[in-house]
Amino acid sequence: MQLELVDKTGMKINTELSSSPWRLSFWWSYDKKIVPACTSPAYFFSSMDSLPLYLSKYFESPDKRFWFTCIESDSILYYQINQIFDDSDISLSDYTEKVMEYYDNNASKIDKIIIDLRFNEGGDFGLLPAIVERFSQRNNQIQQGDLFIITGANTFSSAGNFVGLMKKKTNAITVGDIASGPLNQSGDPVMYLLPNSNTLLNISRLYQQYGHPTDARGYYPPDYYIPNSARDYFLLRDPVIDSILNGNVRSLKEILISEGVSALENEIELRENNFGERRFWFPYTSYDMALFVFEDLISSGKFEEAFAFSKLNSEIYPESIWGWFILGMINENLGDNATAYKCFEKLLKLEPYHKEALWEIEKTGAVLKPYNPNESFLRKLTGEYGIRKISIEGDNLYYQVGNGSKRKLIPVSDTRFIIENSNYKLVFDLTVSGKRKIKIIDWNGRTSLYNQTGQ
Repeated sequence: MQLELVDKTGMKINTELSSSPWRLSFWWSYDKKIVPACTSPAYFFSSMDSLPLYLSKYFESPDKRFWFTCIESDSILYYQINQIFDDSDISLSDYTEKVMEYYDNNASKIDKIIIDLRFNEGGDFGLLPAIVERFSQRNNQIQQGDLFIITGANTFSSAGNFVGLMKKKTNAITVGDIASGPLNQSGDPVMYLLPNSNTLLNISRLYQQYGHPTDARGYYPPDYYIPNSARDYFLLRDPVIDSILNGNVRSLKEILISEGVSALENEIELRENNFGERRFWFPYTSYDMALFVFEDLISSGKFEEAFAFSKLNSEIYPESIWGWFILGMINENLGDNATAYKCFEKLLKLEPYHKEALWEIEKTGAVLKPYNPNESFLRKLTGEYGIRKISIEGDNLYYQVGNGSKRKLIPVSDTRFIIENSNYKLVFDLTVSGKRKIKIIDWNGRTSLYNQTGQ
């Protein structure tokens, strides 16, 4: 294939790239013998002094499993891990400790640590815990925004497990292209050679789960997506490292928490303009988003942010229950029962027997579409049920426990009511003898029964 390329100075270079036969091989993405850039004549051979950092050892030592360097001018410690295997002269764990000892001794010169997994197709899962521990034990020193993991299309198998472990145990932010290796995946294969066809068969023995159980995407989109492009590759550019150095690489969650809803919306629009529709690169699953809303936003009083993130959840994942459920709950708490009702309706079309949604839609429906029992019938329900008292004022029943405050009963039917401003419902049990019973039901389905006392 004939190519005309333009280098950094504007000089045009004509070159020819011929493809090489592909062979089945682990680490094929890092094997210079079978990638077009290394065929003869090679375009990069005339540019060895200006290769980007991630390619700087590519031709010199194509089988190098891991290496690191410190770029003092940029205040970065760069650690490229190309295989999750020990080397012949040093284990991956010991080498990682060597990297971190260098960091400890030079922390004043280092602002950012970058772990590059772009060529890493996996290896020995058993090596991962010790490597991850080298970073997690320094979490106090390495804060959010100081540690980055670069992923790519060839980040696979144990490399994906490494990403998952690091996300759980450190402050790492992921950046780069979408990884082929998901956080939840089967691995640790046993190899068999079929006797008649001589076909190599790999059968996985273990299932590794470092994402949430609901994450079934089969790939891993990083926190900050930067797709790999042929233009950047041949012009010897690395927009991933550049973005890290420029301070552009931040997670959407971090932006929402620190800068608010408008900043999140602007960032999403910017990424869509640069990288295409958000559904292709969006980093979080629907459940991830729901968990973040509950654990980080609502718990810290960031209700506007919780509302915006839940709305985004329902837009990106309209076939998931989580966005609709939280959006319904937030709207209900804001007093917008009409919108809340619609959210629960959409959820129940997806999951008709969803317990919490059934509970909430009855509550919001009772407010939106009031049921009007006969007043004379309501008076028959009044009375004392132990320390519990049912009274009537005007055409409304009220529920009171002891000397506590009265709560209005919102009717769903003649005998079923919502206890206002609570997570309880009340059902009257009308007996043949004329005695009444009330059943108090909580949101979890637990019930308590109380008999009418006196006349």
